[in-house]
Amino acid sequence: DTFQVDNVTGALSVRDKRQLDRETKPVFYANVIAMDGGGRVSSVPLQINVLDVNDNIPRFQQMTYTAFYKENMVNDPILILATDKDEEGTQNSNITYSIFGGDDFSNFTIDATSGVLIVSGHLDAESMDPSLNGTFRLTVMAEDQGNPPLNSTVSVVVKVEDLNDETPVFTKPVYTASVPENAIAGHFVVSVHAPDSDVSPPNNRVSYSIFSGSRGNFLIRAVPIAVGSLDFIGNISVDSGNQLDYEADKIYTMVIVATDLGFPERSSSTTVTVLITDVNDETPEITNLPRSVNAFENGRPGAMVVNVTGFDKDTDADLKFFISDHFCYKGVISVNKSECARWFVINVTSGTVSYGDIEVDFEEITRVELTVVLIDLATVKSRNSTCNTAGVLTINILDANDNDPIFQIKPSTGVIVAEIANENPYDALLKATDRDEGENAKLRFSVTRLQLVQSNNITVEQDVNTFSMETQASDNTNQYTGSMGITRAINPAQDGRYIITVTVSDNGSPQRRTSTDFTAFLISETNKVKLDFDGSVQDIEAKKGQISINLQKTVYNSIVAITAIKAASTKQTREGNDKSVMEVYFYFSNGTAVSQERAVKVIQDSVGTEAVQKLIGLGMTGVGSGPTFEDPNIAQLRLLEILVISLAVVLLLILTVMITITVCMRRSYQRKLKSMTAMNRAKEVKSAPAQNGTQVPGTNMHATEKSNPLWNSPVYELPDLGYIEESDPDRKSINSLDENVLD
Repeated sequence: DTFQVDNVTGALSVRDKRQLDRETKPVFYANVIAMDGGGRVSSVPLQINVLDVNDNIPRFQQMTYTAFYKENMVNDPILILATDKDEEGTQNSNITYSIFGGDDFSNFTIDATSGVLIVSGHLDAESMDPSLNGTFRLTVMAEDQGNPPLNSTVSVVVKVEDLNDETPVFTKPVYTASVPENAIAGHFVVSVHAPDSDVSPPNNRVSYSIFSGSRGNFLIRAVPIAVGSLDFIGNISVDSGNQLDYEADKIYTMVIVATDLGFPERSSSTTVTVLITDVNDETPEITNLPRSVNAFENGRPGAMVVNVTGFDKDTDADLKFFISDHFCYKGVISVNKSECARWFVINVTSGTVSYGDIEVDFEEITRVELTVVLIDLATVKSRNSTCNTAGVLTINILDANDNDPIFQIKPSTGVIVAEIANENPYDALLKATDRDEGENAKLRFSVTRLQLVQSNNITVEQDVNTFSMETQASDNTNQYTGSMGITRAINPAQDGRYIITVTVSDNGSPQRRTSTDFTAFLISETNKVKLDFDGSVQDIEAKKGQISINLQKTVYNSIVAITAIKAASTKQTREGNDKSVMEVYFYFSNGTAVSQERAVKVIQDSVGTEAVQKLIGLGMTGVGSGPTFEDPNIAQLRLLEILVISLAVVLLLILTVMITITVCMRRSYQRKLKSMTAMNRAKEVKSAPAQNGTQVPGTNMHATEKSNPLWNSPVYELPDLGYIEESDPDRKSINSLDENVLD
């Protein structure tokens, strides 16, 4: 019945598709018979495999999945599984999982393959939508990958268990009420409210108690804030057997404690002040006293803030308003009452609360609480007693944009080395604050004007985008910091000075702004000094810090800007060492640059100083085209060598002089002794007849032998006596052959 064959063509086809179900019967077996006209028959067996189509949807193993989680805790994952009856190992049975609905805040994630559902982070019962009643209802979809894909969904219920992690908090720090002195038992005084943010009882069920100050005259009961509500308020009323007496005690100050019923218990407290009023017939009532109103600072004196009205059932009522007390707050911090005194006044007759004659300043006070009292002067019980009622009016001060931004830190005069301005940006730091709040106190720095005063004192307007300002807010304060940087390259040959106008603006309306100018001097490349060093660029880079310190000491304690260290064109010395050139600028914080010529001269003139000697020791060999310097150790050795040589030469000269003097003295004495001997011998020789012969003119010699008495006389050698005993005339030779001249 499932298949049929054409009796003519033999084509096999499906007769009833409803019979084909791979999941029920994946294979069919059949015999096909062929018969010819002569009645002969032949048959062939067939095996028909049924192919799978995606006709089965994924089925979850459970109708509903339920899990119980505790808030703010790590919880176990939920395993969600589904099966598909289509053929295994095909896309028809390949199932993926996804969260289809119910996860509006992305609290959960599911693994698409395994179906493991986990919590993203921690669940907080208090942050859940109250309408969920602590329960997440997710819809998880399982979908196969067939064509077309089929899917099914399942409901996942996650119930979040509320923990007692919230404390009851009173809605007001102080409650004020008034009670007539003849109040009977059960007389309502005031309600206090301390809601608990926990979402389920008993954690959010709050009870109230009077801790102190009642003196047995008051009691408090917790009642629902509304019918069926789990939020309770504490109603304070007059207790039975009370002894309220206006003349005895006019004020009761009670401490009220609110405690939740969770485990462990959590509690907080507040203060309730009860004014006891004197009784006559009827008590006046304040019929229009808002809990809070808003008022801008700097309001015009006399301008109305709110109108408070009162009512008294007495026909002869004489109602008067006054402010009996006031409290000042800066945020939640109580401030001295005198700070906001006379900020607001009330018209005693109309009850209109208006601005007083003292200017309201949001920056000093943000909230004022006025105790407004209504008195009926006509219901006097005694001369000094009146019947009154009181209420608290809270005035929230709103900020007006009434303060200009104030610069707290302004940059001093700056210096920019033009050559490296873009590589080593000029940083200037400014700080400003605004006494306003919120948007009125949000500040932004900007460069609003840039002027270049050239060296010839001509001022040229420049593009303000040459400099940029970055604004950063400080944490928890209204202080903002502006950092300035250079965004564009500056001509290295440019000199002069920039006059930079920086403006700080707030975000208020109307916008308020403050500007300041400061000067940044430009140091041009004409002031660049080149220093020669022995050593590689890497070696000099490593010593740059020490070199900078000693250069500063050498050149007037100026600021040293090392812009580059390069290999010298002559890369090695005769000894084979590397050579480098350091490019340096010298300037002062007031913008004055040390010229190249001056810096070179100061360094050359300071060769003998400790700083320059240290520079030479660090490898400095010269400045620009000036003379070279030597290492102080080598110079000392050379100096010592020169001293030794000089000393040796001096000693040699002294020795030579002494030897010469000695030789000369010896010869002089020999001549003197010879002369004396000759004179003595001449005395002993008898006078001889006069010699014939002509005398040689100009001498004591004669033309014939023996004509001179001493001629050819024998010479006697005298011994060296070893001492000197002569005068200047003695130094003249007395040898008859010498030229004797007497001065």
